[in-house]
Amino acid sequence: DDLEAVVADSLPVARWRKLICRAKDAQTIKGEIETLSEEIKELQKETYGVAQVFVTFEHEKSQRKILEALAVSRSAIISKNTAVHSKNPGYLFRSKHLLSVVKPPEPSNIRWRDLDEKRMKKLRQQAYTYLATFIAIGVAAVIVYICNAYEIPFLGPYVITIMNQLVPTLINYLMEFEDHKTECSFEASHYVKLSLFRWVNTVIVLTLITPFTHTLQKGPYLLSTVCGLYFSEVTLIPVFNYFDFSGTLRRHLLGPRASNQRQMNLHFQGTKVYLADVYTGMSKVVFLCFWYATIFPAVYFLTTITLMVHYVSYKFAFMRSYRTGTKIGSKLAFMSRVFIYPTAVLFLFVQASYNWSSFPFDNTCETSTNATEAYIGEHSINLTYIDKEGVVFISDGIKESVNISEGDKTVEFCDQDMNGYIPKVFPTFPKYQKDGKEWMHDDQEWISIALGWSAIVVLACVIYHMVVHRLYKVAKSYFTAPYKTRSKVSRQSFSEVAEISAYIPMKRDEASIYPLLMCDISDIDHELIGWEDVRLGYNEHNLTKDIIPDEQDSTGKMNCFSIVKHWSPPNIKRRSSDPVS
Repeated sequence: DDLEAVVADSLPVARWRKLICRAKDAQTIKGEIETLSEEIKELQKETYGVAQVFVTFEHEKSQRKILEALAVSRSAIISKNTAVHSKNPGYLFRSKHLLSVVKPPEPSNIRWRDLDEKRMKKLRQQAYTYLATFIAIGVAAVIVYICNAYEIPFLGPYVITIMNQLVPTLINYLMEFEDHKTECSFEASHYVKLSLFRWVNTVIVLTLITPFTHTLQKGPYLLSTVCGLYFSEVTLIPVFNYFDFSGTLRRHLLGPRASNQRQMNLHFQGTKVYLADVYTGMSKVVFLCFWYATIFPAVYFLTTITLMVHYVSYKFAFMRSYRTGTKIGSKLAFMSRVFIYPTAVLFLFVQASYNWSSFPFDNTCETSTNATEAYIGEHSINLTYIDKEGVVFISDGIKESVNISEGDKTVEFCDQDMNGYIPKVFPTFPKYQKDGKEWMHDDQEWISIALGWSAIVVLACVIYHMVVHRLYKVAKSYFTAPYKTRSKVSRQSFSEVAEISAYIPMKRDEASIYPLLMCDISDIDHELIGWEDVRLGYNEHNLTKDIIPDEQDSTGKMNCFSIVKHWSPPNIKRRSSDPVS
C-alpha cells in the first residue's frame, strides 16, 4: 500500500535489462500506477450504458420458450418496429424498447472487453491488419524469388516452409490489435489472413516466378520445387511439433530458473495454439495438391502422406505440448466447409483447364516447312527461354542433345500461356488460339472443351454455395425470426451439471495463470466461475479489488465494471456453499 516505501526498498534494474528485456525500475512502475489511478478516478465519474446482457436459465425449456417468444427479424430491430409485439406488449423492455434476443456462444468464447466496440473502429482495425498481411506476402514473395534464383535444390521449399511457420507469429501479433466480440470471430479473421499468406506463399508465388517454359522442364524448376515442398512439409512440420522449441525452452530452461512460483507456473502452461494455424496448415497442402494435380498427378499420393504425417505430429503436440484452448464452437469448421475447400476445388478445375490448354508448355508450334540440310544431324545446344517480348535468356551449363532427321518440320514461336493472355481468357477453349499459331491436337481440344465447361459448372456451384445460398439465408433473417431448433429439450437442469460455467466477465492475460475477473463475485456461487485458485483464492485475480476506496463513487459502487447477479433456483441445492475467499 505504501508505494514510497516499496520504491525505497526495491533493487535497481541493470541497464542491459532495460535495453534488452525492456525491464522497468520501481520508480517508473510507481509513476504508471499513479497515472492509472488518476485515469480510474476519471472513469468512475462517467456513466456507462449497457453493451449486452447475458441470461442463464435453469432449464433449457425455459430458454427456448423465451427465445421463441422474443426472437424477431433483423429488419424489425433496425427499424425499432415495436409493432411486432403488439399482441404481447409485455415483451417490450420497459413497455417501449424492442430487444434483440439471440442464443449466445459459450461463456469462454466471449471477449468481454470488446463487446461495446463500434463497427467502424473494427473495420479500420481489420483494414490495417490486412494491409500488414499483404506487405508480409510481398516480402515473402521476394525472398522466395531470390532463393529460387540460386537454383539450389530444396533451398526454396525449405525457406517457404520455414516462413509458413514463422510469419504467422507476426500475424498473431497483428491480430491483438483487432477487437472481436467472440473468440470464434477472432479465429475466423485470423483464419482468413493465415490462409491468404500460406496459399500465396506456398502455391501462387511459385507459379508467378517460374518461366512458362520451365513448367515441365527437368532440373531445379517448378516440379522439383513442388516435390521439395512436400518433402519439407513431411520433415520440418513434425520437427516443429515434436520438439516445440519455445515450449521446451520455457519448461526446461526458464521455468526451473524462475524467481518465484508464479513465474514458474507460467512457463509450464504449455504453448499457446491457434486453431486457425492448424486449419491453414492442412488447407495449404490440399490447395497445393489441387493447383498442380493436372501436371503432376503424383501430388495426390504425396498429399496423402503429408496429411498423415501432419495428423500424427499435431496429435502429439495437442496431447503433450499445447495448452488447452477456449471453446470457440464450429465456426472454423463452417468456414472450411463453406468457403475454403470449395475454393480449393474450384481452383482444381480452373487450373486443370489452363494446364491442359497450355500443354506442352514449350511455346513452339510446328510449321509445314521441312528442316533444311544445315539442321539435319545431331546437335548439342544450350537451353534457352524466350519471353513474350522476344528477349532470349540462355541457361548456362544446361545442354541438351537434339537429333534432327530428314523430313522433320520446323517450328516457330507461339504463345501457349493462356493464363497470361491479355485480355484474360476463361474458359480456355481452343478457339482462343491465335490464328496460324495453333498447337492443340484434336484430343487436346476435346479435353480442353470438357474441362472448360466443367470449370464453368463448378464456378457456378461454388458461387451459389458461397454467395447466393448465404445471401438468401441472410436476407431471410431480415424478414423472419432467426431462432429455430429441432433438437430435443434436455431434462437436466443447469445446476445439476458440475462442469458448466455461467457468463462471468473475465479477461485472459499472458502474465497470469488464471483469468482476471472484471466483476464483483460476492453474490454469486463460485462454482459458476468455471475455475478455482485453491492457493490464493479469487480476490487475487479480481480487478475490482484493485480499486482504491477513494476511486469509487459516492455510493461505493464501481461503475466501470460489469454487474453479475445470481438467483439460486428454489428447492435446488447450490453446487458450492463455500464462503467468498
